[in-house]
Amino acid sequence: MKKCANPLTSLENLSRNIAGFTGYKQPEQRERSDRLYREFLIKQMKSLIKSLGHKIDVDTADLKKNVDENVNSTKRKLLTISESLKNPTYEGTPFFKKIRLSDELITSIYENECRMLEAIKNISDEIKAIISPGIDQYVLEDSYLHIHDYLDALNQYLFERESLILGEY
Repeated sequence: MKKCANPLTSLENLSRNIAGFTGYKQPEQRERSDRLYREFLIKQMKSLIKSLGHKIDVDTADLKKNVDENVNSTKRKLLTISESLKNPTYEGTPFFKKIRLSDELITSIYENECRMLEAIKNISDEIKAIISPGIDQYVLEDSYLHIHDYLDALNQYLFERESLILGEY
């Protein structure tokens, strides 16, 4: 997944990552681009949940219990965010029908969407670390803290994105 660090190329980065994504400039493209974006994120989250199904080797029963709790918590949060993406609060709003949206609004949405993609990538990287054989207990604990931070950020970005689309931000 390409990074979206430069705001001037956010649309370009989104288009490279998401097949068929054309952006929100033209009203007739908005619903399709929104749907493709949400479907892409949902697919990424399903993949993350599947990755969490791999066995994580730990030494003690206490650590195994902690790992199981963290895995279940992560899965729940990913499923909750996926459900929010499946059922957005903004369907049918003026965002999709308005002839012209400000460049500032569109750029803010693209930047926000890029931050969401980066959070997903960071979560993926942390999950790869925790399922690698022989992971150190402290690295494991740090990885879960990072995952939960990224999930919180992802949830915040989702809220901000919906607020931008609803015109409340």
